[in-house]
Amino acid sequence: MDSRDVQICNEIGQLLCSAAPDEAKIIMMQADLSDEDDHAQFAFDLIDGIGNDSWFTGGVNVNRQLLELLVEHRRFFVAKNQPRWKRCKFTVDVEAGRYSLEFKYE
Repeated sequence: MDSRDVQICNEIGQLLCSAAPDEAKIIMMQADLSDEDDHAQFAFDLIDGIGNDSWFTGGVNVNRQLLELLVEHRRFFVAKNQPRWKRCKFTVDVEAGRYSLEFKYE
């Protein structure tokens, strides 16, 4: 069984795939979490099958679910004595079925 942080990332990837337009081949989400864990700023971008890039909105429900998952992920890291991250970039390669996650610390 995967660690909880991997489970959270899988859930984030599924949410992003569901929220993105059907033509998305690469999905990118950038999130900037508040220090209080009560809100975040999101930016969503995609690249389609012919290399065109565009943005899309996650919508209120998706943003709320992403916030909950990201806060849980950050708390998981802190509980494991890892530094508290402030921003993240989550990228999904839809065709390959892979994701990557980058953190920024302050």
